[in-house]
Amino acid sequence: MAYEHEEGTASMFQNDYKEDGDKKPDYTGKGKVDGGLKNFALWKRETKDGKPMLFVKWSDPQDKFQPKKDKPSGNSPF
Repeated sequence: MAYEHEEGTASMFQNDYKEDGDKKPDYTGKGKVDGGLKNFALWKRETKDGKPMLFVKWSDPQDKFQPKKDKPSGNSPF
């Protein structure tokens, strides 16, 4: 049975693909917001005063197998 998040919770895991100097998140995971599953990304940062802080973003999951939308041709008036 798969784990199901309760509303307002998320699970974060260390990003093993992060390398020094890149912009990839330090941690990634999934959580439940407003009844829907979201992807989470977390970066460890510092304030201007040098205090540690955490910066978090969440987004709707992307279907990895969904075909990409066609870009409109240059002939479209829109």
